[in-house]
Amino acid sequence: MEFLKGFVVLQKKYTGKVHALIIGAGELKGKLDQLVKINNIHNDVTIISHLPHSKIMEAYKISDVYVSLNRFGNLSVANLEAMKSGMCVVFPKSQLDSFVDLVTDELIPEDSAVRINSTDDIDDLTKALEYLYLNPDQQKKYRVKMTKVASFIPSWDERIKNEFNILNQL
Repeated sequence: MEFLKGFVVLQKKYTGKVHALIIGAGELKGKLDQLVKINNIHNDVTIISHLPHSKIMEAYKISDVYVSLNRFGNLSVANLEAMKSGMCVVFPKSQLDSFVDLVTDELIPEDSAVRINSTDDIDDLTKALEYLYLNPDQQKKYRVKMTKVASFIPSWDERIKNEFNILNQL
């Protein structure tokens, strides 16, 4: 919901020039649809409740920016895949009080992803999205840096092979 609320602000400023693709709406699908309807932004938002894993790379290819507002950490499978794909990534800063994403800070340098204050800071999210929209060269810079940084993330085949070897050694 926070992402869509931030996007609504951006869309009103740049009507018809920005588009949001939301994948995995889950239990918020009805509320997201309602927010889209209230703001009359049907043409500017695509909500896909479920996308088969085999289609995720296509979603990355048609997207300029990947936003995650995960409250529990930014090293989720979806985020790691976006990073490995070399996306321009926006996600919340680490939370020192709860130790969330302290490891992420060690793995992903500050200049490799756009970090917003928190998952609830809609204003900061909107500012970050506007900055990236107005500065496509910065999007490219973040993609290039993320591609280099994400080299620590194994491919699915590598990960499966490594975990299979671990199991065999037991």
